[in-house]
Amino acid sequence: MDELRVGGAVIGSLPRFLGRGAALLAAGLVWIACGSEAPPAPPAPPAPRAPVPPGFSVYRGEGFSFAHPRRWAASREPQQNGDVLIEVAGPTGAGGFGPQVANGYGPASASFNEIVELHKTSSQAVHSDYRVLNESRSAIDGARDAWVIEAEYLLAQPGGPPTRIRTINLLVLTEGGTQMNFFVRSPLSDFEASQLQRVFASFRLG
Repeated sequence: MDELRVGGAVIGSLPRFLGRGAALLAAGLVWIACGSEAPPAPPAPPAPRAPVPPGFSVYRGEGFSFAHPRRWAASREPQQNGDVLIEVAGPTGAGGFGPQVANGYGPASASFNEIVELHKTSSQAVHSDYRVLNESRSAIDGARDAWVIEAEYLLAQPGGPPTRIRTINLLVLTEGGTQMNFFVRSPLSDFEASQLQRVFASFRLG
């Protein structure tokens, strides 16, 4: 478990999302065919664009944007394979870790259904007590397909009891063939106070 540093400062101790090894697998950013299909479900209508919440800033990336609390620190890290990882981190909360927002993206290399199933199976493999709470297909302007997965898991802490983490992932395949994994996560005890639901709802393509 690596410390998350932004500009040399330790923001928290949730696992780092670098490379296509186990850490990136844990974040659900490995896009390999696995032969399974997600259950079909009609998507909800695209959400209307909401105004930026007071005290938030907008991060505009390559074909996407999202809003986050103004003082959270953002970083952009190109990966060796050509993919890109965006991370935004907030200060450490009562749960012992800071909230995190991330979007990993690159050219699609599998069908969308395979991407969804691989995310769940890989998350179960690397996270203790990983549980999917809710999942559904979503409609997003500019996306060929999109799937939301709400889940929780336990994160071990040296010398203390494990911390329950809440995470929401938005898996996206754009009309242009780019795959994205946008997600927010924090200790369950801090999730509401961290305003991560508002961050998640602000994600847009374009």
